[in-house]
Amino acid sequence: MKMQDIIDLKNNIPFNSFKVTLSSGVSFSVLHPDFLFIVPSRKDMFIISTIEGRWNIVDINSITSINV
Repeated sequence: MKMQDIIDLKNNIPFNSFKVTLSSGVSFSVLHPDFLFIVPSRKDMFIISTIEGRWNIVDINSITSINV
């Protein structure tokens, strides 16, 4: 998985929600592009926010799958 893949999913028009699954088995849904934050100075991590306002820092190397 590359950061550009995540950026492309975020910028897709129309946006399609997707689910990121990590090697730990934990998964996070990205329901809106505003819930995904790319850290410009980092190419190995990004942040997913939930509807409840929780923040999840994701290491791109721990992603096992992305389902659209």
